[in-house]
Amino acid sequence: MRSDLDQWMKEQNVEALWVLGDMKHNPDMVYFTGVHEVRQVDLFKRIGKPPIIYHTVDMEREEAEKSGWETHSYDAEKPLNKYLDEHQGDLEQALAYRVRDLIIDMGLSSSRIAVSGSASIHVTLNLIDRLRILLPEMELITFARNSPIQQAR
Repeated sequence: MRSDLDQWMKEQNVEALWVLGDMKHNPDMVYFTGVHEVRQVDLFKRIGKPPIIYHTVDMEREEAEKSGWETHSYDAEKPLNKYLDEHQGDLEQALAYRVRDLIIDMGLSSSRIAVSGSASIHVTLNLIDRLRILLPEMELITFARNSPIQQAR
């Protein structure tokens, strides 16, 4: 049950869950959102709070909102073009700084965050590596199998 996640988070000293990937072929994400045609989202679940979703494609906004959770558009709030301009077109760096800014805005920059979901492995590993450098006080933990969300499911 979802309520078990908050207990697990407390026991593991985890302040947030971060689930990456799409809302269709991604069991950990679908557990929170249901099945929807949204290609790339970041879902953050903090202890005692409902999940918050950040989607990357504006035209998928309505579909993302069908999850029933608070939904935000990266393009509206943290436009990728702005980050690309700031980082001389380096897409990997731009994405890392955009997520870094989101994590700072949520007050999680010195937190322990459990990461799960199903997304491109090279993009995810690159992003996690960069975030560990950009936010050295934050700890990201990952699960190859048996994530807390899998246990709750």
